[in-house]
Amino acid sequence: MIRKWLLAGIWLAFIAISCERPSPGYANVKVYSEPAGADVFIDDSSTTLKTDCTLKDILPGERGITLMLQGYEDWDTTILLEDGDVAKIHANLRKIDSTLGTIIISSVPQGADVFLDDSATGKKTDCTLHNVKLGNVTLRLELPGYFPYEKKIYIQTGATSGINAVLERDALAWKYKTGWIVNSSPAIASDGTVYVGSWDKSFYAFSKDGSLKWSYLTGSFVESSPAIGQDGTIYFGSHDDYVYALTTLGSMKWRYGSSSEVTSSPAIAANGTIYCGARARREVTQEIVDYLYALNPDGSLKWRFEIGEESFKVTASPVIASSGNIYFGCEDKNLYCINTSGTKEWSFPAGGVINSSPAIAQDGTIYFGSDDKKLYALTSSGSLKWSYTTEGLVQCSPSLGTDGTIYVGSSDGYLYAITPQGTLKWRYKTASSVTSTPAVGADGALHFGSSDTYVYILDSQGQLLWRYKLEGAVKSSPALSPDGVLYVGSDDGYIYAINVDSKGLASSSWPKFHRNNSNTGRSQ
Repeated sequence: MIRKWLLAGIWLAFIAISCERPSPGYANVKVYSEPAGADVFIDDSSTTLKTDCTLKDILPGERGITLMLQGYEDWDTTILLEDGDVAKIHANLRKIDSTLGTIIISSVPQGADVFLDDSATGKKTDCTLHNVKLGNVTLRLELPGYFPYEKKIYIQTGATSGINAVLERDALAWKYKTGWIVNSSPAIASDGTVYVGSWDKSFYAFSKDGSLKWSYLTGSFVESSPAIGQDGTIYFGSHDDYVYALTTLGSMKWRYGSSSEVTSSPAIAANGTIYCGARARREVTQEIVDYLYALNPDGSLKWRFEIGEESFKVTASPVIASSGNIYFGCEDKNLYCINTSGTKEWSFPAGGVINSSPAIAQDGTIYFGSDDKKLYALTSSGSLKWSYTTEGLVQCSPSLGTDGTIYVGSSDGYLYAITPQGTLKWRYKTASSVTSTPAVGADGALHFGSSDTYVYILDSQGQLLWRYKLEGAVKSSPALSPDGVLYVGSDDGYIYAINVDSKGLASSSWPKFHRNNSNTGRSQ
């Protein structure tokens, strides 16, 4: 009889040990708390279990364990599990003192270490601090690659304070101070040279490391964005009434004169023809008339299309369809389509002035904004497909994602994501007007500026990844290099080079202002 009981005991012990063992390739975790009854979470997901309990067949690796019990502080820890482990956790839960204070903390991005009065709390964002002493305290968040975030908080008895922190990334590669505002949108040459104009009358060329290669002085503001030809020639306009063509060494090849400032950014056709809007005087009457110019690569006039009187200035930089047709907007509220011979194919009347340079989809759809607060979608024959109304002027030029989503900013402070069918996917609110065209990265991230002085980086679902603060409004549209550097100008007079995670542009039909880093404005 004794032998039978002994064998039964051994068998029961074997069963108990076997029950503790995880399945092959997994680990078990025994979780105890004082008091018991706490909800158990692993990697922020509920297990539906309460302490004391065993978490069975957990995948090996680093795992976060959180315990929650009403009236007690949340308790969390990180545990490293290996195949076959049976780990144990003992937690002494701390009762919440209702006479002290509470701070609820969230951050973008998450995962920042939390310090209170220079002491580590052992917590990471997002989290809640209970039993915070009364009076003034200093909260600090630290995350590698970001600047520390610090805020003073006054804690009152039983009160809860909320902190929503957006961490500033330590992402500056370099910056260069020009003499005035930089609204021009940079272009990047195949060798990495960055070209941009400034209101200080100069046009600049920078090496990838931020060193100045050369600068060229014009007679007035350079607001126009440069375009780079196949032979490396750089084209841009100036308020001194000229369109310039410079060599890669910074010497002038030629300039073409008009009768008024050239703010329009040139577009370059496959055959080298340069298209740009400007004004000129009629030879006989000397009346100032607005034209779309077509210039040969040697700077001679190929043709010009007359738009009308001085009040009908070409406000939107031209773009070129795969057919060769040129689209551009004007102060007369029309979007024009001109063929390669300089003849009008059609025009479309919007409800307001058109400052938005069009974007062209793979199927030929034309997208542009207007001061009537609308984003328009037209067929290649000029028929309206749809329009979407924002809450402000749409002077931003659209860009397109790989799935056809249209991204465009408005003076209402929002960046909008619109489906190809004209419905809203989402919108993201900044603190001021958005005229900076988003650069869509190869990973789908959106990079754009706002007049609130920030450069924003969002994911394709409209969630903020991070942002970078400049010292002035950001109206310049960024360029994004293949090695992950974002170039953008600001009203503070600087050209910035900011390290980002996206390695180059998305493979969409129109991922940035004027389509590519050469700013040719030409569809494929």
